[in-house]
Amino acid sequence: MAGVLSEKEILDRMRRMCSRREYCSSDILRKIRSIVPDGRIDAEGILSSLADDGYFDDARYAGAFARDKACLSGWGRAKIRHALLAKGIGADIADAAVSCVDEEKASDKFERIIRNKMDSLGNDPMMRVKTIRFALGRGYGYDETIMAIDRIKGVK
Repeated sequence: MAGVLSEKEILDRMRRMCSRREYCSSDILRKIRSIVPDGRIDAEGILSSLADDGYFDDARYAGAFARDKACLSGWGRAKIRHALLAKGIGADIADAAVSCVDEEKASDKFERIIRNKMDSLGNDPMMRVKTIRFALGRGYGYDETIMAIDRIKGVK
């Protein structure tokens, strides 16, 4: 049958994929099942082989994900944790990853995001409420947001 991949070919494809960037186990399983949706291969066996060879590690993935989302995308702890749990990462791994985020970099990013949001709202009478709602949607805590808004307003 033309176009049918063997288990070895799928394993090689997954190795190449995993060598380019970090993936979690659920992403890899989803990818394997998209390649061969009928379940005629041992997806769990391929996943196990990749893990044994060190091609992926959920804890390593969670740490990289948390750092990137906090420092580059400006996500808060709650949103990062929720996203990791949605990807099938265990709660203990997600909590450890979130706790390893560089607080200073994440705080700087958060303050820049809040400052930009406040600037974009201008003299809107609902600026404080909209900024709080925006920050909560990004996964930041209420108290943390209020303190950031007060610091920014004190600077202006």
